[in-house]
Amino acid sequence: MKSYLKRVKIPGFNIDEFFLSSLKPINIGIGISGGGYRAFLNGAGLLAAFDDRSFNSTQPGHLGGILQSSNYIAGISGGSWILMSLILSDYQPIFQLRHEWELSEPLLEGIPSFKQMEVSASDVQVLPAEIGRSDEDFSFYNRLNKNVKRSVTDEGNEEYSFDVIFEDFYQNMESLNDLSKIYDDGTSAYEIQVGECFEFVSDGSDGSNEKSNLNLGDSNVVNLKRSLEISEILQLVSEKQVSQGSKAFMEREKITHPSLWKREDRTQDWYGKFKVFLTELFKTKRKAEQRQQDMLANIELLKDQASLKYLKKVFNFYKNLHLEVRSKKLGGFPVSFTDYWGRALSRRVFPKNSRSPNKTFSEVRSLESFKDYRQPFPIILSNLRNPGVKKTSITSNIFEFTPYEFGSFDFKMFCDLQYLGSALSNGHPSFQRSNKSICFRNFDNTGFITGTSSSLFNNVLIYVWKLAAASTKGNYRAIKAVLNTFGLSSSAMSNENPQRHPDYALYTPNPFFRFGSPTNEIYNATNLYMVDGGEDGQNIPFHPLLQKNRKVDLIFALDSTADSKGWPNGTVLKSTQMRYDDLAHEGTLVSFDGETKLINRFPKIPSSEEFSERGLNTRPVFFGCYLDLYSQRNMSYKYDRAETDQYLPPIIGYFANTYVSYSSNTSTFKLTYENDEINSMIENSYNVVSYSNSTIDKNYSKCVGCIMIKREFDRKVRGLSAFKDIEIPKFCTKCYEKYCYN
Repeated sequence: MKSYLKRVKIPGFNIDEFFLSSLKPINIGIGISGGGYRAFLNGAGLLAAFDDRSFNSTQPGHLGGILQSSNYIAGISGGSWILMSLILSDYQPIFQLRHEWELSEPLLEGIPSFKQMEVSASDVQVLPAEIGRSDEDFSFYNRLNKNVKRSVTDEGNEEYSFDVIFEDFYQNMESLNDLSKIYDDGTSAYEIQVGECFEFVSDGSDGSNEKSNLNLGDSNVVNLKRSLEISEILQLVSEKQVSQGSKAFMEREKITHPSLWKREDRTQDWYGKFKVFLTELFKTKRKAEQRQQDMLANIELLKDQASLKYLKKVFNFYKNLHLEVRSKKLGGFPVSFTDYWGRALSRRVFPKNSRSPNKTFSEVRSLESFKDYRQPFPIILSNLRNPGVKKTSITSNIFEFTPYEFGSFDFKMFCDLQYLGSALSNGHPSFQRSNKSICFRNFDNTGFITGTSSSLFNNVLIYVWKLAAASTKGNYRAIKAVLNTFGLSSSAMSNENPQRHPDYALYTPNPFFRFGSPTNEIYNATNLYMVDGGEDGQNIPFHPLLQKNRKVDLIFALDSTADSKGWPNGTVLKSTQMRYDDLAHEGTLVSFDGETKLINRFPKIPSSEEFSERGLNTRPVFFGCYLDLYSQRNMSYKYDRAETDQYLPPIIGYFANTYVSYSSNTSTFKLTYENDEINSMIENSYNVVSYSNSTIDKNYSKCVGCIMIKREFDRKVRGLSAFKDIEIPKFCTKCYEKYCYN
């Protein structure tokens, strides 16, 4: 940070004296929103702009060095893709890392790209009433109309189930020959490890073990292609070496994983069905083009999508995904679409040497750049969403993954990430062998975690729903076919059986089973159902960066949400403000002229209308610069006054995806990007965050420096410094007036 501040040369600012007087470091966080490849490439542009290793990034007017000054970096959905890619590369600069990606190949083979159209989680579409339909069609559209991502019926059941087609898909893939594949590292698909473990669940009041390097009995862990064989687990049960809860767990497993206990011979010709489906949907090139015009005008068809060569390529793509996923199921764990989705992501956005199914997030601890603290501490977000339970941005339960832990500040519970997948009860391992606790490893696959934060399947439902809302009778069949491609069916859903919910990311068994307060909603849950990190409307990962113990002073947030015509309009910020306005979420005590007040952690945000009218989504803007303008709360009950000023909420630096040098409002469902498109997207985002390299305002990079030190001056005003006579430079005061919203 000193290097950046010395380079930009803020007038009237004595850098050395400033830092000598500081009692704590200035902490900076970066948050990258979701939005598919659009968010991925925009995030790459931000990282390139902030990285002092990028070409020309340390020239006058540029922002190189902010990445090196940052303590935390968080990602949701598409933002988690670029974050995981950066982490696994051992912190390569973007100009090198981009050559590891394979974005010219479809992210999902066989699924056409969708052109841009407005999509919002809050949209409610009503289909044209005049369209005549059969009873079957009417029932289908009725369900479609009720669906907002996942809709909940009055009976508490969800309208859509993926389980029937998913299981059929899985079993038919099982009937293929040659279900084996060896990787360069000698592994074959998932290798679940089993061995001795230690207690690893905490009440997590501080959230994460972010600075320790753990060594938890590695010598007692054995590599296995499967976890404990079913017969071995039965033997453990018979020897009474497991708890009563574990016995019940294994009884449930007999029902949950019947394929492990009794295999059925499936001989259906899946390839034949798949070929018929695609050829029927797309026909010849000429007919495909006609269908594009007449039936699905918002879908782009690839030129070779009707050829048998292409069908074989698609078939092999899903076959290879299956090869990598099946060992997890054979090991006793339920699998879902997210497992396949995570493996597809790995192929396209991960560095080439990090695509093995055995690559785990906890392994990041051993990377040199991580051990040397050269890369910011990474955090990936997901939402807990139990089937049949409605959640909003206020009531949602946010979970996070770090290289050390998985857990939630909402529940104040965390577990050691490397032992995720182990059966626990009240924080203790359920299985015992020779008086040693047995745990599993390798559940924290990097693709699976990244896929958990970015379930494209849920977003596709909204998108296709939008298509259906403007549909005619003629395109009904094609829309239904697209939905079926993602495993949509109308069977009832069970809230207990994870196999009935393959559209969720399944975290089974629940590591927090019977742990913590019996009143929390996951206390008795045997499974955790995780969904896209932005599904609650909070598409920028602010939550982990607003935790008191992380003491973040400034968050640089990049928003690639498609609120209006593919551009953001601040709705995400408003959703987060609503969450922290709610009394269920803690405020913070701050002093003003000797008087203590309780304020919210998140600043006031204007409406989306004001956002657009004032152009706040077309230029850099900072929220929460002035603490006295935060919303205040009633202090009718007693607070610990000793906490006053110990935590000042961070300033929010907001960069909205906007046109500078390229139309970067590409569709979330654009599944391929060519080299020139990649360059243009990254360059545009670089220009967004750097304000065109300070060419729009020559003082911009200096003003960013002023924002970086603002909270430290707020602490000094409150006497929290060695020197009390240091004042904010007049230059910075002018910057705050220009770039701070309020």
